[in-house]
Amino acid sequence: MFHLTLIVWSHGGSSNIPNGASATFSPSFSETSVVDSIEVSVITDCDNLSAWIYISRITAKIPNIFSPNKDGRNDVFRPFFPAEMDVVEVYVFNRWGQKVFESTDTANGGWDGKVNGKDAPADVYIYRIRYGQGNTQTEVSGEVTLVR
Repeated sequence: MFHLTLIVWSHGGSSNIPNGASATFSPSFSETSVVDSIEVSVITDCDNLSAWIYISRITAKIPNIFSPNKDGRNDVFRPFFPAEMDVVEVYVFNRWGQKVFESTDTANGGWDGKVNGKDAPADVYIYRIRYGQGNTQTEVSGEVTLVR
């Protein structure tokens, strides 16, 4: 779900848009698209200004299972992003709520399935991930299964 809270309309130089001018927003959103658009129209007594704003959604792909068996496939639990993030925080907890992994590395190294240098047991773990660019940040949580 996308929430638009603020649009700042500006064009080079000083603004001649008078108070009381009407503005309409025509969103075009799709659940499957990574890019959405909004047409913004500002109508005054003298002019009709219109522009399209394209919005890129930042969505992470987060696996729900991994197997740190050193076969080169799914050996590390980490989110995957369509672009570089300014903020990436990954926390993993065991079923008793004890933190077993924490990372704030934007390079996103991920959890290798070890706790204090030892293999963590096969189990379901809870993750909390916060990521974003600039002032736009998202927090998600869920479960990941570690398979041995």
